[in-house]
Amino acid sequence: MPNLPGVVIAIASVPVILVVLLLAIRALGRRGGPGSLPAPPAEPGPVLAEAEGLYLATSPRDRPLERARIPELLYRDRAALTVHPGGVRVQRRDGVTFWVPAEHIVGAGRATFTIDRGVEPGGLTVLGWRAGDSAVESSFRLDHDATALIEAIESIRPSPSTPKELP
Repeated sequence: MPNLPGVVIAIASVPVILVVLLLAIRALGRRGGPGSLPAPPAEPGPVLAEAEGLYLATSPRDRPLERARIPELLYRDRAALTVHPGGVRVQRRDGVTFWVPAEHIVGAGRATFTIDRGVEPGGLTVLGWRAGDSAVESSFRLDHDATALIEAIESIRPSPSTPKELP
């Protein structure tokens, strides 16, 4: 029985590892998030641009490889984006629909990577916005060219500028 001490140590370490993981997950949950997602208005106005594709992730502005603590946006899904004079509507296939008011839009542009996804240069479309007190970026892999969508988003934000490469 030369392996008995190793087996005992391995079996005893499993509960310790599980407790450490549970404590880490609880600590992340206590950090809080930006709050709930705003619902779109009943009459958002005319559609300025629209696109469909894959919603990838929403991350804090300064931490592109970390997910924002917004429960409804933790997972990937197909999504449709529509730009209206008052904001951007994001409707995911799983039923999550939210509204980014124009005054909360920080910018729109292209990126090359986000959590779990790296693509060709400029292959992702990024919507920068404020969720509560937090600045976040939502990343999308759209089915078609996003130039018109980015231009429409930039045209409705408070101080438009030229589309830029977001990290």
